[in-house]
Amino acid sequence: AVLAPVTGGTASAPVPLHELFSAAARRAPDNVAVVDGSGTRMTYRELDEASNRLARWLIGRGVGPEDAVVLAIGRSARLLTAIWAVAKTGGAYVPVDPDYPTDRVKAMVEDSSAMFGLTVAESGDLPVEGFDWVRLDDAQVMAQVVAESAEVVTDAERLGQVVAENLAYVIFTSGSTGRPKGVAVTHSGLANFARQESLRLSAGEAPVVLGFASPSFDASVLEYLLATVNAGTIAYRPSDAVGGVALEEFIAEHGATHTFLTPSVLSTLDPAKVPSLRVIAAGGEAVPQPIADRWAATVELHNLYGPTETTIGITISPTINPGDPVRLGGPISGVDLLVLDERLHPVSVGTPGELYVAGCALSRGYLDRADLTAERFVPSPYGEPGQRMYRTGDVVRWAADGAGGLTLEYSGRSDDQVKLRGLRIELGEIETVLSEHPGVESAVVVGVGGSVVSALAAYVIPSDGVVDVFELKSFVGHRLPSHMVPSSFTVIDALPLTPVGKLDKRALPDPVFEA
Repeated sequence: AVLAPVTGGTASAPVPLHELFSAAARRAPDNVAVVDGSGTRMTYRELDEASNRLARWLIGRGVGPEDAVVLAIGRSARLLTAIWAVAKTGGAYVPVDPDYPTDRVKAMVEDSSAMFGLTVAESGDLPVEGFDWVRLDDAQVMAQVVAESAEVVTDAERLGQVVAENLAYVIFTSGSTGRPKGVAVTHSGLANFARQESLRLSAGEAPVVLGFASPSFDASVLEYLLATVNAGTIAYRPSDAVGGVALEEFIAEHGATHTFLTPSVLSTLDPAKVPSLRVIAAGGEAVPQPIADRWAATVELHNLYGPTETTIGITISPTINPGDPVRLGGPISGVDLLVLDERLHPVSVGTPGELYVAGCALSRGYLDRADLTAERFVPSPYGEPGQRMYRTGDVVRWAADGAGGLTLEYSGRSDDQVKLRGLRIELGEIETVLSEHPGVESAVVVGVGGSVVSALAAYVIPSDGVVDVFELKSFVGHRLPSHMVPSSFTVIDALPLTPVGKLDKRALPDPVFEA
């Protein structure tokens, strides 16, 4: 087999995001496009017209191709309207979870180079000095937007031509330096991924897709694309329906047929309580065999994998049957995958190596961070001159898929990155924040349970022999999102080292977790 690269085949032609949206409105104007936890329902016609008005208002404020607009809006019809509107200007949207700590919101806004931000009263105060936040539910703003025309926004009205290489959105991910880094995703691979997920996840006509993911994670793009290109409905869950009975009831009430969920969330749900679900894409972390077996018995289950630095997903496994080993699958169309050793030579089938990605799915890189981009997006020795490949840091191996092709098996990480409940975390970012506390001399954070962890444990060396653990936890919580706050804090005198002077993680005391 040719292993450098293993290719998924020819990509679909690129289509700008605004054209994907407009095509759905022309195709099924009376279909329900979005419902949310507040009870708001909008048809494609209503969503199209509302976003046309907002797009014209944004163009009037100077938003065009390559311009970024921050969206600090929770899962809702208003969020989707804003996404459509920014796309119709040709600009890029930057989703910011309004529940994030002030310091993190500030860093994301500063690094986004955004012109201004759109928010709503429900998002609360967003204290970023010198940055212009516009509340979409402010009476004066609403009057200005409603006064704009609801007709289709034309190329002539935009402030520049929209091409596939333009920015579509920026998603911030954990950074090892203690500051999140923005991944700049273009339009190049969006239509291709939308087509691939529609085919491989059996979207059919008018699916009802659960809007579960935080707007700040690219799984949210997977959700609205799956609904939109198939004239379906996205049903945005309320913020308190994070799993268990509350989420089961929301899924049942809205008749959700398709969803992308992490195994951590799937483990809280009873398949018998969500009979409307037909297709589940599981991902964000390794899928344990018991969870795969339980869900594969009642739904069409797939494993979906893709780093934020690519366009959402790069592999979608075939349907998993009960008892089947859980594998990542092969590359989708438009994606080339390479499993290479340290010398960038392809490894043989069955041999572990690091996964590299090439093709239309690659993002532009990290926004305004040429150093980080050059480190992870490297020249491909196996492609056309100038072609790049993204170094994922994931250790995988090729295996025969039983149908004459190849599939990937996931083995772990090659760096200090872990996944917790589907969210990617650079442990160095947490260690940097801990070290900024005046009572901490140094700190180390480890994931408990391997590369796909069940908890985070922090070990700190106090600068003067004592540190208040409760105050330290509060300090971290004010600077990092809740999923990055360690569950355990252990005060130690010194870090245990190996004979060669590296941290000996195995010699750290067992963490103690509180309920």
